[in-house]
Amino acid sequence: MHVSQDLYVNAYATYLEIIAAQKSKINAEMDLIKTERNHVNVLIQLYKALGGGAMGS
Repeated sequence: MHVSQDLYVNAYATYLEIIAAQKSKINAEMDLIKTERNHVNVLIQLYKALGGGAMGS
């Protein structure tokens, strides 16, 4: 994000472009978090499917 802020300070980008870049970055970070969460959920499903986590009596 520093690059876009530098562009703004040097008058190469408008403030709206800076906000759009920040929004894009946040959306990408949210997508990464969702992907990581899905990955963990798939690993849990695999673990359960292979019989892991069963509490024997």
